[in-house]
Amino acid sequence: MDSYKAKEWEQRLAGKYLLDYEIVKYVGNGKSAVVFRAVRPSDGMEVAIKIFDDTLIER
Repeated sequence: MDSYKAKEWEQRLAGKYLLDYEIVKYVGNGKSAVVFRAVRPSDGMEVAIKIFDDTLIER
């Protein structure tokens, strides 16, 4: 995944929830995915969430 697409995803996902976790911050990206820091508000647990590039998955 290129950095342009990763930043686009950051803008789209920042502040949104994935299951019980709020996407807080873009951490980085590689060839196939982007990584975000997320927090579960109920207990403050922090996790990394890796989301694979949708075009890669389609292949």
